[in-house]
Amino acid sequence: MVHEIGHMFGLKHCIYYSCVMNGSNHLEENQKKEMELCPVCVRKLHENIQFDMLERYNALAEVCNETNSKIFKKDAELYSKISDLIKVAYGKNYLSKGGSFSNEETKDPSNK
Repeated sequence: MVHEIGHMFGLKHCIYYSCVMNGSNHLEENQKKEMELCPVCVRKLHENIQFDMLERYNALAEVCNETNSKIFKKDAELYSKISDLIKVAYGKNYLSKGGSFSNEETKDPSNK
């Protein structure tokens, strides 16, 4: 189901990582697929629907923490780490409205 919804948001089959958007030829392959998007597909989805990545990972961590389940504890830690990595990697170049990224170095300094 998640795979098909990915198609609805403009994602094609993934060939880069183990990803929910990997194609499958039979039921056994389908059942072995990951349940999450790989980093490449997350970025493609971000470009297509312009969600806020920090908000997404913070919300995922919060939901996992609210379950008070050991099963989701590692997921919560992972989502928190990803959120921290986004902050470190993009710093001031991450624009929270719409979750966009900018490259300050390529902006015209006369156009402030």
